[in-house]
Amino acid sequence: NFQKKHEYNPQHIHGGILSYVIWYQIPYLNEDEKKYNYTKECVHGNFYFTVPNTADLRMGSDDFTIEAWVNKNDTDSGAIFALYDNGNDRRSYLLYSDNSNDLTAIVSTSGDSGGNTMLGGSDSTNLGTNQWNHCVMEREGSYFRLYLNGVVAGIATDLSGSIYENTTDTPAIGTWFNSGVPTGDTDGQIKDLRVYKG
Repeated sequence: NFQKKHEYNPQHIHGGILSYVIWYQIPYLNEDEKKYNYTKECVHGNFYFTVPNTADLRMGSDDFTIEAWVNKNDTDSGAIFALYDNGNDRRSYLLYSDNSNDLTAIVSTSGDSGGNTMLGGSDSTNLGTNQWNHCVMEREGSYFRLYLNGVVAGIATDLSGSIYENTTDTPAIGTWFNSGVPTGDTDGQIKDLRVYKG
């Protein structure tokens, strides 16, 4: 599926199922930010981006896939894509590298840590530095999977219920939030972020 810069394609065939895809082209110019409704911020010298919180990015009980290419400059923790506020118990989903630079995915059905399902966070999911990695988290029915460079890196078979409906926080590329404060910013590059829903 080829999509032009800044294109929103409301219908996309993914695995034989009609779904929705949003492809974010990170803006480099201030006029692009205004035109495409992005917000660019800087924390600890690293940029992150927020996008509007819409129903398309609140997963509910739908199947979904979040994927991106990531190239880390360091081995610190860093978010790839998240709708997640840890301190306010508004956790929906988080794709990130943990404190050991291991790819990790979390979804929550309750918003608090008690409803979390977490995958990855092991040596087999280490992202290394100065190399591109394809990172994917997906839900398909009761299955929740994490992939690194096309290889299954974690699977849960008992995910039930809807992902927490966070209508308050903004989805973010390159960070997540803790009590409204950005944290876990990524030092590196994120490209070709895609979100499929349905």
